[in-house]
Amino acid sequence: MPRGAMLTYDQGRDNFVKLAQQYKPGDMNEAMTRLQFIDALFFECLGWSKETDVEVEDHVDGDYADYVFHDVKSLMVVEAKREGVDFEVPAGLKEIERSLTNLLKDEAEIRKACRQAMGYANERGIPLAVVCNGHQLIAFVATRQDGIKPLEGKAMVFGSLEQMEKHFLTLWQSLSRAGVLDGILVTKLTKDLAALLPPTLAMRVNPYPGSKQRNAYQADLKIIAELVLEDLIKKPEKEEEYLKNCYQPVS
Repeated sequence: MPRGAMLTYDQGRDNFVKLAQQYKPGDMNEAMTRLQFIDALFFECLGWSKETDVEVEDHVDGDYADYVFHDVKSLMVVEAKREGVDFEVPAGLKEIERSLTNLLKDEAEIRKACRQAMGYANERGIPLAVVCNGHQLIAFVATRQDGIKPLEGKAMVFGSLEQMEKHFLTLWQSLSRAGVLDGILVTKLTKDLAALLPPTLAMRVNPYPGSKQRNAYQADLKIIAELVLEDLIKKPEKEEEYLKNCYQPVS
């Protein structure tokens, strides 16, 4: 899709429903996974342009990332993996946002794929990494600035096409061109960062911002001070006399 032809959310959702109906998961290699599903998902359903927004098989120091999506700068790495036993999200997962730590404990192939995608993203300074085998998808923040290791953070996990369709709004917000440019997924998956940061000095002043109410004595002093300063401005010759009468010399 050319960059000028913006895909709407409704169009993307309709296209995904058609894609899910046509796509038959099976034992495909990486090339077929890309051809039959991933291309269609990102270019026909999530608003990315194949002509202007992506580099395929990007090469850095001998390694290849299947897709690197970009605008002015690189934004997201997508690693395509073959289906079947090589990559399997545990069945029955209902939550979309999950702990990567727990997910990676039990599935060696997922751990390997996520480490590979994270490595690609780290080498390129890209915030988001996605691993997809066609009918399942894991997206996570691969380059973090909050002291949390990427594979110990949270991830957006879609375990089936049915889950993607049911939660297409979340999929769109997370991985569509518009959603990635707005940083929605990065914000969502790193939202606990605020709890790690120390409070600012301003937060310790109660109330802040604001002003303290003066009592009657303080208000009278303020009025007198303003009158004295006003006289000094109008009569500079009185300044020396004022300073002598108001301040005790240092002994």
